[in-house]
Amino acid sequence: MDCKSTGGTAGCLLASQLSNSPAHPTVLLLESGGEGLPTKNRSAYQRFTNAFVLPELDQGYSTVSQPNLGGREIQYQRGKGLGGSTMINYLMFTRGPAADWDRWADIVGDNEWAWGKTKERFRRVRI
Repeated sequence: MDCKSTGGTAGCLLASQLSNSPAHPTVLLLESGGEGLPTKNRSAYQRFTNAFVLPELDQGYSTVSQPNLGGREIQYQRGKGLGGSTMINYLMFTRGPAADWDRWADIVGDNEWAWGKTKERFRRVRI
């Protein structure tokens, strides 16, 4: 089974870890943007403003029309470039649903990826 990911922080980590798992699956890492952030835009303060002052780092996505919001389409910012949405995400992250982690564990045949073990590692993350 192939797993496709983008060249954001999580995608790069996922591609590396999956390719080094016991099943050694083929992993394709794609990135539609360029090299990512200029050095001057990597500080915590600058990363908060990147989404607003560097529109070329955004894929330019928006949601479908939202009936409960008067038909408005909502901007859905996604990073474009090596580093992905980390370049414009205001230094925040989410862990994703448990079912995704369990599925990845099944794909690569490595229970270390299962949510039961992964959630313990997330508890140790200090921000």
